[in-house]
Parts: sequence; structure tokens; C-alpha cells
Amino acid sequence: MAEVLTPMRRAILDYIVACQRERNFPPTIREIAAHVGLSGPATVKNHIDVLVQAGYIVKNPKQPRAITVQWEPATSVVGRTREIPLLGAVAAGTGVLASETDHEVMSLPEEFTGRGESFMLQVRGDSMIEAGILPGDYVVVERRSELRAGDIVVAGIPGDEATVKRYFPQGSRIVLKPENSALEPMEFDALDVSLFGKVISVLRRY
Repeated sequence: MAEVLTPMRRAILDYIVACQRERNFPPTIREIAAHVGLSGPATVKNHIDVLVQAGYIVKNPKQPRAITVQWEPATSVVGRTREIPLLGAVAAGTGVLASETDHEVMSLPEEFTGRGESFMLQVRGDSMIEAGILPGDYVVVERRSELRAGDIVVAGIPGDEATVKRYFPQGSRIVLKPENSALEPMEFDALDVSLFGKVISVLRRY
């Protein structure tokens, strides 16, 4: 596959990756042409078609601008990525709703997402700071029907709220424990708690 990755095609891949990291969506064909110095969209499209056939890029036929790069610029290694929906905000504390109505999609390496059904939420609040989950972080959550005591989970609690906490089942009760020594655990009847899944990755922007 190395012969496919000419300097021009590598420049195209670099630019697509940079745009996805900076603004969470890929550039247009015209933006690519202007950035790499090509004369027109048709030439860019030809290069992208070659990269698609070689496995460096995956295109979503239902969304013309949905381009996923399966390549790490620093290593030139093709890797697997997944498109994960960013559903909204979740409280690492209380009082913030997790909305599943409107969402954008982010492309992430599979090692951060697992292979099951996953979604992302942005954290607000400081109740998990001692576990390294800070306000503004993004958590990747894998939907699981079975959870273990001590797992960090996203849970729906009374009041239509969602929160990130450590999960401890205790018979007919569930204790949701913060990782902040200044805060107290939250305890609910198990029937009043919805468990959305386990936090498997934490992402942070600087």
C-alpha cells in the first residue's frame, strides 16, 4: 500500500485529519484543493478515490462529507476508527441533563471506543476529579447490560438527570459514589436508576 501514499495524497490525508481534530468534521473538496495547491475539485476527487480503494479513507454514502481516515499520520499505519455519537452533557456532580436528541459524530480510534455500541458525553462538574475525570472532558461510554461493582458508569437518576459515578449495587439499593473526597455518595432504590453503560475512555482537549 506504500506506493499509493504519494506526497500529495499524504498531504491530503494530513489536512483531513487536522480538520477533523480542530473542528470535528472534514474539509470540503474545494478546501482540500486550495490547501494542497491543486487546480480543481476533480483532481482532489481522483486522489480521494484512490485512497478509498486503498483503505486509507472510508466514505459514508448517506453523508457526502462524512469521511473517516483510517491512518495515523505519525506512523503511516492504517488503523480502525469508529464514528461515535456525541449525545450531549452529563454531570460529574448533579443538575446537568444528558440529552440524546441532537448530536454530532466524532471519529475515534477503535482502541478508545471498544467494539460494542458506544456513545460520548461531555462532563460537567467535579465529582470525579480524583479519578482523573475533569470538567470539560469527554467520556466514551459502552452500553452494557452487566456491570461490576466499582465500575465508573453513566447513570440516570431521579429528576431526569444523568451522572458519572462509581457503581456499587447493594441488594435493592444502588450507591453511586463520587471520586471527590468533599462529596457524599448518592443512594437510590435500584428501580429508580437507569444504567446507560460503563465509561471506557476519557478524552481531553487542551
